[in-house]
Amino acid sequence: MKFSPVIAGAVSVALVFASAPAHACTCEKMDYDKVLVQTPVVFDGEVVRTELDTRGLRHITSFRVRGVVKGVSQKLVMTPNSVLKRTPQRSITVVSAVNEADCGYDFATGPQRLIVGAVRNDDGNLVATRCTIYNLNSSLMAEPK
Repeated sequence: MKFSPVIAGAVSVALVFASAPAHACTCEKMDYDKVLVQTPVVFDGEVVRTELDTRGLRHITSFRVRGVVKGVSQKLVMTPNSVLKRTPQRSITVVSAVNEADCGYDFATGPQRLIVGAVRNDDGNLVATRCTIYNLNSSLMAEPK
């Protein structure tokens, strides 16, 4: 049986990509100020709960907002007055990839209070990466891979 050159070429390309090693995430060390300028949403938060999504591809983490740096409404911050009135605590949900190659960050294993930097994806969800988290909290964390 003869294969057309187009099919043979497609099979060769597929084999090359299938055998290529997966690239691990590498984070460039950046100054806090530079990360702050480049990251659209930054807040001081405390991990309340973290879990995997139903497909096991993303960590979904809820944070109690302690302070807003930028990109989030100040109304999310707890004030002494809101505590006295017993208003519900404000929270933000952030997703992060599980796969190390996608620079995901597991909030369950790291410090529980962090400065979180995130971007909004096409669905409007906040997405955080290990590189941003590390660069905003470098004094709290070990050097990323």
